[in-house]
Amino acid sequence: MPPVSSSNVSLKFLLSFVFLLIPLSLYLYLGLNVFKNLIIPALRGFIQIAVLGVVLLYFFKIDFAYSLIILVYMLIIGSFITLERGNVFGKNVFFVSFFSMGLSYTILYLLLYAAGIMKNVPRVFIPLTGILLGNMTKYIGSVYAFIHREIMEKREILEALLIDGAGRGDILKFLFKEIFFIILLPSVEGMKVLGIIHIPGAMTGMLLGGASPIQAALYQIYIVFSLFAAAALAPFISAFFVFGKLEKMVGIKF
Repeated sequence: MPPVSSSNVSLKFLLSFVFLLIPLSLYLYLGLNVFKNLIIPALRGFIQIAVLGVVLLYFFKIDFAYSLIILVYMLIIGSFITLERGNVFGKNVFFVSFFSMGLSYTILYLLLYAAGIMKNVPRVFIPLTGILLGNMTKYIGSVYAFIHREIMEKREILEALLIDGAGRGDILKFLFKEIFFIILLPSVEGMKVLGIIHIPGAMTGMLLGGASPIQAALYQIYIVFSLFAAAALAPFISAFFVFGKLEKMVGIKF
């Protein structure tokens, strides 16, 4: 791909805002608060992506050892983000999230590395690590919120189950069955349209970069399935560890 001048890049970044005219027109027609609901998020996303592009330009040139520092940084930031919904379980939730994400990432990293998808070079390691940990962060936060809501709303059902002799494992299955069905449903629905209606991001990027369609499809399959695994494994580990804290919250001994 030929080099692009800085003036050309700047112009292309600015022209990207033309696409915002479509939702902007609809928002104005409906009389919605455009500045709060569209302009601010768009500007924030624009700045974040632009900065990310510049930062990655330098990160891709560093030694792989420094990428491990970036991995730890991502784990810390992701764990802090989960506190937004998990703070009801106490400050230790940070460590629960950190451990859950770290363990889940290690498992997925080894599997992807064995398959030849993950490589120990910053250009591959950093983006793949980012999407895996980002997915884990999102789903762990959602699971924290669902667990808190479910156990508070279904206290009477839980008490009845305990009276009937249900143990901790039975309670876990009862709650997790519904929680994980709701949490993972968007991922399951998303996989239904892969390759039919929607060409996913990684595959699109590789095709635009000139890669073979077969190679692009192979990478995308691994990425989609690893993201689905991340959405299930990390939240399950986190939920298992925070579950005990709910005993004090609702006054029920499981």
